[in-house]
Amino acid sequence: MGKPVKINMSLSSMMSSLRDIDDEIWGEYAFSRDILRDRIPEEKKFEYISNSIRCGEEYADRILQETGQSGPREIANCLGLHVIPSDLPMTSKRVLFAQYTPPDQIEILQEPLAKYKAVLAHATEEESAQLVAESEIRNVLLGHEIFHFLEDRYEDEIYTRTEKIRLWRILNFKNDSTVRALGEIAGMAFSKRLNHITYSPFLLDVLLFFGYNPEGANNIYQDIMAISQSKKSNKELV
Repeated sequence: MGKPVKINMSLSSMMSSLRDIDDEIWGEYAFSRDILRDRIPEEKKFEYISNSIRCGEEYADRILQETGQSGPREIANCLGLHVIPSDLPMTSKRVLFAQYTPPDQIEILQEPLAKYKAVLAHATEEESAQLVAESEIRNVLLGHEIFHFLEDRYEDEIYTRTEKIRLWRILNFKNDSTVRALGEIAGMAFSKRLNHITYSPFLLDVLLFFGYNPEGANNIYQDIMAISQSKKSNKELV
C-alpha cells in the first residue's frame, strides 16, 4: 500500500472536522504524545481515558458548587490564584499556551493569542464561524490550568495523581509513576465542563499552533484523524 497523500487544509476546515471528534479519540491522541506511551497496555487505555474524563467532570461540578461561580476567571479569584499574562515565547522544544506554577500562579502566554488574532483578522465570515473567539480560548486555557492547581490541592485523592503504573521492580525496590496524559485528559474534560463548550479543548493544539506553523498544525490534524480512522476501522472489524 502506498504512503497516504498529505493534504494541507484550511484552519476552518480542520476545525469543522475536529469539533466532531469524540473524547475517546482525544484521549488516544493524548497518550500518543505521552513519554510513557509504550508502557501503557492497549487494553488499559479505554479505562484510563474514561476514568480521567470522569475525574475532570466531577471536579468541575465540585468546584462550581463550592465556589458558587460559573466563569473560570471568577473561580480562579475564589481559589486565590493569580492569573497573569506572559511574554514567554514558544519554541520548537516547548509548545506551550498556558502554564500553572505552584503554588498559585497561572500564566497565559500572549504570543500564541496574538498570532491567532492575526489569523482571525484574515478569515472570512464563513471561516470565522468555524473558529473560536479569542476570549473563549483564554477561558478554556485558564480552565485547564485551574485543574492542574486542583491536582496539587487534592493530590492524595484525585485520580490523576493516585493512579500510577509500575516502571520497574527489583526485589523490594520499585518505581511507580503517574501518567501525564491522565492529567491532560482530565484537565480538558474539566475545562470543557467549566466553560460549557461542546468541543474538546484538545483542538487548541491545532488552532493555536496554526499561527506559528500552518504545515505543523496540518501534521497534528492528520495525526488526530489517523487515530480516529484507526479506531473506526478496529470497531468495524469487531
